[in-house]
Amino acid sequence: MYERMYEQKRFSEAGQYVDQMLYSFLKHQKIYASLKDCMRVMKEGGMYEVMEQAVFHIDRGVADTDAGVLREALSGIAAAYPAEKIQTANELMLRVEERGGEFEHSVNLLLQDADVWKRSCYRLQAEKKQRHVETVLCIIFSTFLCGAVLYALNWAGALFPSNGTFDIFSYPIVQLTSTILIIFHLFVFYKSSKNLTADWLSERQVCDEKLVLSGYETVMHYDPDRERKKSILFSAPFFTAAAAGMILEKTLPAVVCLGLAVFLLFQHRIGYKLAKDTVRRELYVRFPQWLMDLALLMQSNNVYVSLRKSRENAAELFASQLDELLRRIEEKPDDVESYTAFFGEFEIPEITSCMQMLYAVAENGNGDVDAQVEHLIRRIHEMQEQIQEASGEHAKFKMDMVFSYPMAAACAKMAVDMTFGMVVMLAMLGSMQLGG
Repeated sequence: MYERMYEQKRFSEAGQYVDQMLYSFLKHQKIYASLKDCMRVMKEGGMYEVMEQAVFHIDRGVADTDAGVLREALSGIAAAYPAEKIQTANELMLRVEERGGEFEHSVNLLLQDADVWKRSCYRLQAEKKQRHVETVLCIIFSTFLCGAVLYALNWAGALFPSNGTFDIFSYPIVQLTSTILIIFHLFVFYKSSKNLTADWLSERQVCDEKLVLSGYETVMHYDPDRERKKSILFSAPFFTAAAAGMILEKTLPAVVCLGLAVFLLFQHRIGYKLAKDTVRRELYVRFPQWLMDLALLMQSNNVYVSLRKSRENAAELFASQLDELLRRIEEKPDDVESYTAFFGEFEIPEITSCMQMLYAVAENGNGDVDAQVEHLIRRIHEMQEQIQEASGEHAKFKMDMVFSYPMAAACAKMAVDMTFGMVVMLAMLGSMQLGG
């Protein structure tokens, strides 16, 4: 419970930091003054301490790296509270202080985005808490049910006359299954509590970047004909072994070899699909982040310049695609396919729709930047809600699985106990007949 309260407090502090810093930055237009304002509002807690360290670093005025004093100071806050919204807000404030330009609308967009983030996270945590309570009740009920079955068997066994007192609880197999059930229920309770107290700021499990980049390379350089020939070559020995096994009437080895042969024959398709799905999942998370950065850049730049500048902070996954996008725009600026080909191999409708919107903005010029960016932000929020829903469904699925474990274990134990009890009673009945 205390761990959950701690994580909730950290999340609350992170949300308060984003809101207060952005509001203060609107007023002062300086990071240092905004930090001071924020510290006056948040007078204690972990966030206050890291902000105090950031202010001390700025006051010291000596940069430890080439990043600069301000960036180093804010990076300490982002490291202590690893929320993407904090990183985005920090980047906006740094960009404005370093380069200047209009930023009021960008701040309002970030405040709206942070509000969506906080609401969705609180909703997910409430659902997880409810599921945890249901899991605990399920553990209690299943334990009571197993105990009731044992007492019923013990009562039924006592009806049979025997030389001694019948006690089903004295049998080692009953004691063993009961011990296993208790340990398993404790494990389920721990697992459910762990899901409930997971880090609110790092709710999403980030994919291994090397795995994502490897999957991207696999999809981009995929040659169906070449891969099919390799699969045929790999599967041929196992098909031969399966045929030999059938001829020699070695059924089990033949079936195993046939299964391996079929798998190897289609391994190129399976590998391609897995690689594509891995990259698609990552794009659903990374693309809205990149699009938000692009929307902020479009406040003071045209589409082409914004795309070029967005490459500086974009994930490595976007590097080659952005280079190709810029090259296509330079060669064919009036062709919509120059935009829609962006990650086109992965067939994500939301990306295609956003790129069509960017093309329309580029064609119409920067006449009404606010309205154009509003459309982009609306698309970003739609994608983020889809991500939050998918993340929430995944978290709820994990909780549902944990919820089903106690009943499954209880059913298994009751099956063992009832089978054993029936065997014992039949043995007692048989001994009675022999004695009679």
